[in-house]
Amino acid sequence: MFAYLFRYLLFLSIFCFFSSITFSQSSEWLPTLNTSVSSYKLTKPIITKNKVSFIPLVELKSLFGFRVSFNHKLSGYILKKGDLSLFFPTNSSEVWLNQSKHFLSHPSFFENSCLYIPLADFALLLGYSITKTEHSIHFTLSKSHSFSSASPLVSFQKRHVDSTLIKFKDLGSISHLLYKHKHIKLSQSLHTINSITYIDPTLFFSSLGYKTSLSKKGIRLSYNDISYFIPFSSRIWSITINNQTSHFLSEAPLIQKQLLLFPFSSLLSFLDYSLHHNFVTSSLELLDNIHGISLQGIADPFSIKILSRHTLLTDFDVNSSLGFVQVFNIPFSVIYAPSSIIPHKNPYVSKLSTRALNYTFEQMHANPKLMGKKQTEITLHLTNKASFYPHSHPNGLFLSQNKILEKFSIKENSTMYRITISGFDIDSPSIIKESGKLIFDFPNTITLLNPLKRINDSNFRSIRTSQLSFDPLVSRFVLDFNTKPPTYSIEKKKHNYIITFKKSKAPIVAKSSKQKSKTTSRSIRNKVIILDAGHGGRDPGAISGKSFYEKKYTLDVVNRVKTLLEKEGAYVILTRNGDYTRSLYQRTRIANRHKGDLFISVHFNTFYSSKARGSKSFYYKKKDKKLALAIQRQLKKDLSIRSNGIKRSRFYVLRHTKMPSVLIEPLFLSNPREKKLLRSSSFRNSLATSIFKGIKRYYRR
Repeated sequence: MFAYLFRYLLFLSIFCFFSSITFSQSSEWLPTLNTSVSSYKLTKPIITKNKVSFIPLVELKSLFGFRVSFNHKLSGYILKKGDLSLFFPTNSSEVWLNQSKHFLSHPSFFENSCLYIPLADFALLLGYSITKTEHSIHFTLSKSHSFSSASPLVSFQKRHVDSTLIKFKDLGSISHLLYKHKHIKLSQSLHTINSITYIDPTLFFSSLGYKTSLSKKGIRLSYNDISYFIPFSSRIWSITINNQTSHFLSEAPLIQKQLLLFPFSSLLSFLDYSLHHNFVTSSLELLDNIHGISLQGIADPFSIKILSRHTLLTDFDVNSSLGFVQVFNIPFSVIYAPSSIIPHKNPYVSKLSTRALNYTFEQMHANPKLMGKKQTEITLHLTNKASFYPHSHPNGLFLSQNKILEKFSIKENSTMYRITISGFDIDSPSIIKESGKLIFDFPNTITLLNPLKRINDSNFRSIRTSQLSFDPLVSRFVLDFNTKPPTYSIEKKKHNYIITFKKSKAPIVAKSSKQKSKTTSRSIRNKVIILDAGHGGRDPGAISGKSFYEKKYTLDVVNRVKTLLEKEGAYVILTRNGDYTRSLYQRTRIANRHKGDLFISVHFNTFYSSKARGSKSFYYKKKDKKLALAIQRQLKKDLSIRSNGIKRSRFYVLRHTKMPSVLIEPLFLSNPREKKLLRSSSFRNSLATSIFKGIKRYYRR
């Protein structure tokens, strides 16, 4: 009996103890709410947890005259009154004041069948101070801080609630942050304090290019023409763009210990980034936010402004196969804009559409470490032949309307050639006369011309065109001759340039059938050879160190091979001649459309071990094997690099090209010795020469 009584008393004391804790942690209060013009008696109580008062959201509509609705798509409550809109996601610290994102000090929660939010934060966002008495709460309009109801950058629609607040079970598993092609180390930088994730941003700021300065009041950051200020002891942070200042409410102030710790989610939103968790790599990917798209001007000049707080980079296809359509891709970004925009009475653009994409497996060349990165696709639907070119801007990106080379035609009679180049608003070209070439460079111009037209006259050999450069924007038009260029004339008529010259009467040397057979089988003259520089643009390929990108060196080697082939009389088509993205489909389409005789794709290998070394050539079709053997044997003969032989592989560019094709990887960027070799211009020249000899070797067999 005594033992039973003892257990009962023990249970009772424990119950009372926990009850007292619960009561201290959570209490309820039914006051009257007052403003200068209205009063309302609460029907649902204010709840106090950990000394923080939470108010039922639905009760605020009667006091302030809000209309309250629930958005099922975004899973949150919307309060509207006139031009003012507040959006509270359920069980979240996020809150949206019109177009601006802010943070509550504590996440919202459900109780008594309604959503509860921190009382003090609600009053602060609306510009009120509060006074509490035993039976009432007074809201007094304050001018101490006015939070911006819209972003300093224009936004076209309410941004969806993004996942900058990502909860990880094990922060230690996140080793780095990916931003564009940078790896920002996070080891020992992330800390969890009172359920909030903080970051030591030392590496973060320096890696992203922010300039920092320290004062007694706080920390000032600068990026382009934007100034950010974060005070030491306040949740109210400020952003200044072009002398326009707006305020931001963070989830918590800085923590000052041995290090300065910033609330991570608030910092990302404040600096205008979104965060994506790549489950393939278990890493965090930092994305630039695009706020919207502004169409400026009705007629000439017409431009498209893509709004962001960051300098955006883009890739685009200058020779779109889709007709009156031009496609732009902005890598490492997420867009908050309508999926479709209709310009008002614009003579060039009928519609602008946007969509979010991920990189595909084949775009990443079967490299799973690069999968999952986000990109934004912007498609211009054109009503006329027009072209737009991207220009980086400190706060976003401009797509400016450009001059176009649209088509060319050839007319001839018994004595003359007449070549007409047609385009849109094209300027006079600069003219260069070289041995066997007449070169016309058109400034500020995009070319949509066919890259190769064979003539095969006694002297007039071919017409070649290319996008010579993108910065500055120059299109090149080349007339190839077997001997010195003839005397010519050029005139402009409206949007056309007309080039006229006399036919050459140079005799054609007759050859025996035996000579012809020998020349045809062994010479690369008049062969159409497609050279493919691997990667480019948003796809850097293998990365070694901070700025050693595979895409840079593949293009360099390919250009050297091109020079050698053209000296031998071959026609060379490049899948890319600058640092822009070409999809695998586009590369194979270029090769097949121009009926190339050979396709050679140049890459460089990488491996997790620095000991991996040597060259290898890949083939897929039976007719590819002979070409792979010829080039690989030549590399083995000429270079001081181990040969790893040839291998059959299912690379996209090998499977989908119709001509003999090979993909070569002459060395490993991950090998210190071979990386050092690639840095050398003389070695790259030797490598290009060896590839060139390998092609000649193929035709001699």
